[in-house]
Amino acid sequence: MIFARKSDDALASLVKKLDKVVQDNSDKQFKVFVAFLGENPGELKTAVTKFSEKTNTKGIPYTIAVEQPDGPETYGLSEDADYTVLVYKNVKVVANHAVKKGKLSKKVINDIVKDTQKVLNYTSPCSHPWLVVVGVFTKTRPPRRGGWGFAGWGLKKKG
Repeated sequence: MIFARKSDDALASLVKKLDKVVQDNSDKQFKVFVAFLGENPGELKTAVTKFSEKTNTKGIPYTIAVEQPDGPETYGLSEDADYTVLVYKNVKVVANHAVKKGKLSKKVINDIVKDTQKVLNYTSPCSHPWLVVVGVFTKTRPPRRGGWGFAGWGLKKKG
């Protein structure tokens, strides 16, 4: 899962490489998801549309986070990073990359892709490995009631 505040070339490069991993490992049900965050859903919709056309991925869905546009506070995200990458399986994080602003280089992208093997080669009763990339935000706000809502993916608030 990727939470991102911007749709830059570095993110596009990462997403394209991860899309290849998704396609190559469809039998293992490896998933990546991109949720764009921000205060203005209209601007985000335009950015997501352009990003989707630019990346032309086949196995990675894109959406806009409607509620909590600054992300979930419970994740404890670093404010010094553009992206925090978590690779996990069975709710256990096996790799964590806090990437500082402007530092999502080819080397870091390759390290992230390499870390996907930690879950793809892991055997357990659950067969759903996930990659989480969390865009880190500079602004904090109190949590909104109702949890997450994602436009276009059909998730509804609990309660």
